[in-house]
Amino acid sequence: MISDTAPLRGEWSERRRRFIWGFNVAGDCVGGLALLIGIPALAGVHLAAVVLAPSSAASHDGSTLLLEVFVELLLCLGSVIFLFLLLVTNPGFVEMPTDFSCRCRRCGIEVEDFDHHCGAVGACIGKDNMCYFILFLLFTAMLCVLGAVQNVAFVAAAMRARSDNTGPSWASRKVCIDAVFTALRSPRALCLLVLSAVAVIGGAVCTFLCLRYTYLAYKGRSSRRRRRQVGAPGSLSAVFSKALHPTFSHNFHFPRDYSFEPVSV
Repeated sequence: MISDTAPLRGEWSERRRRFIWGFNVAGDCVGGLALLIGIPALAGVHLAAVVLAPSSAASHDGSTLLLEVFVELLLCLGSVIFLFLLLVTNPGFVEMPTDFSCRCRRCGIEVEDFDHHCGAVGACIGKDNMCYFILFLLFTAMLCVLGAVQNVAFVAAAMRARSDNTGPSWASRKVCIDAVFTALRSPRALCLLVLSAVAVIGGAVCTFLCLRYTYLAYKGRSSRRRRRQVGAPGSLSAVFSKALHPTFSHNFHFPRDYSFEPVSV
């Protein structure tokens, strides 16, 4: 009798979604927010410490240097835009289970063509945002590869300039090696080492994931259900059909679950 007359309390079940600046995002999106800030910050530091450094700028003509800066800024902007869309778009939430939907354990919501919940950025990857996930990986991989190539060119130019000044003798080579170890103690060299490590590791991971998910999308196996069901329809064009028409997750009305509010007698 007490349970029957107890007031109802609306709950979001065990969903871990939250609203940040009006956008409905996953509760563990801290990594994605950090990347939204960290990627432009690292690109800015790389431009200032490596690309626009006096020794590096002297080895390029004005148009080549301007092109390198433009390409890096373009890749950085693309990476940030697609990461933002990945975080705030609706991955394919559905109220009732379908043949190709799975329930995300992190968010507690059924997602159409659910593949996984990316803990690194904090987003469900499903039917409507898989394209942004692949594009984010693509632009980030190209940004890392470009940064790694520019770092190698910067070191090569510095070594070449040092060799031209000291000559090819053994003594000068020893002086050059000593100069390298001395330079490693400078803030610019430490910054170069950190940026190179980020570029190599990030580039390798993003390239592998981008190729993997592009291949799965091409084969029509871009979700858990599709990989289990042989012959399920799907294609790369179907995955990218939503790329120009994003649907934001805050427009989806999540169904409420109700439970009885305990009352004292």
